Amino acid sequence: MVVNNLRYGIITSYVRTWFLKRDQDNANIVYISPMVPINQQHTESQASCISCMLL
Repeated sequence: MVVNNLRYGIITSYVRTWFLKRDQDNANIVYISPMVPINQQHTESQASCISCMLL
């Protein structure tokens, strides 16, 4: 993310996925989402993994 000057990133093991976001004002700060299982179903209180990637 740093080398390519990207603000958003994804780390996945194809079973678990984490979403990353670099802080806009301080590139040394990275926010990491809770782990999202690849087979997580979409419910009213949680998004599916595919929904997370599309948003």
